Amino acid sequence: MKTKLRIFSALSSMVILFVFVNCSKDSNTDEVQLTGAYFNKTFPTTTVTRFAPELFTAELHAPPIFSPNGEEVFYSLMESRGLKYRKIENGVWSSIANAPFNSSEWGDSPFLSSDGSKLLFMSAYNSTDEKIWICTKSNGVWSAPQMLGNEVNQNSSHWQSSMADNQNLYFASGGDIYYSKYENGNYIAAQKLGLAINTASANDYEGSPFIARDESFLIFDRAINFTDANLFISIKQLDGSWSTAVPITELNTVGGNDLYANVSPDGRFIMFLSSRNGTLLPYWVDASILNHYKNS
Repeated sequence: MKTKLRIFSALSSMVILFVFVNCSKDSNTDEVQLTGAYFNKTFPTTTVTRFAPELFTAELHAPPIFSPNGEEVFYSLMESRGLKYRKIENGVWSSIANAPFNSSEWGDSPFLSSDGSKLLFMSAYNSTDEKIWICTKSNGVWSAPQMLGNEVNQNSSHWQSSMADNQNLYFASGGDIYYSKYENGNYIAAQKLGLAINTASANDYEGSPFIARDESFLIFDRAINFTDANLFISIKQLDGSWSTAVPITELNTVGGNDLYANVSPDGRFIMFLSSRNGTLLPYWVDASILNHYKNS
């Protein structure tokens, strides 16, 4: 009998220890020191796979957006305020923290320019609506954020905005995608893109535009009749017009949301969010899946 009691006591202690250890970890954290660009993950093939499933377990509102060297990352959680931020310091990834420029303010939907020097994000700071803000990086330090002017912030925006290398801006507002040209150091009044991108139906939603660094293609998500979102691509034609957007079948699932795509600065992979397993989590795939769309 005493032997059974000792065994039961030992097992109970193990269960308590197991629960304590597992419950002491926050979602989307990692106790182990991490090294290497992109968390030292092997680059994906042309088959869509989860990105770092051991690191990203809670639902995301924006996927991991990496700097060009893969050593700095921004993302946002569905149930947490502020942009989340990590970077490699002394060869090791830092702990998860709010971005250094908005530690106590609401921020969401990050986008990094292809050279990593400009960060766009959404914030409702000092406003009842979400607006597009920008920070610039100089000598390794991020500036204080500034809200862009009324040329792009006349109405509320949501999800990802993106910037080409010439600083032309693409963003979503009211379920449609807009474009603002950067000219002589300023943005001009935004224009809604045409029917090749935005459908005529008020029941359809277009959002989260990603513009190629050379403006040669545009990826965005579309929810038809307010159903699940899928990712679409449109190619810029020689005359400057946009081709009729088509779904990116390699990325989309049936009965789930696929959205917020971002192509890495070197054009190597696509990172996006998908709820194909019930929760919006980050997935990635080799960007070569876009070649036949761009060449068609």
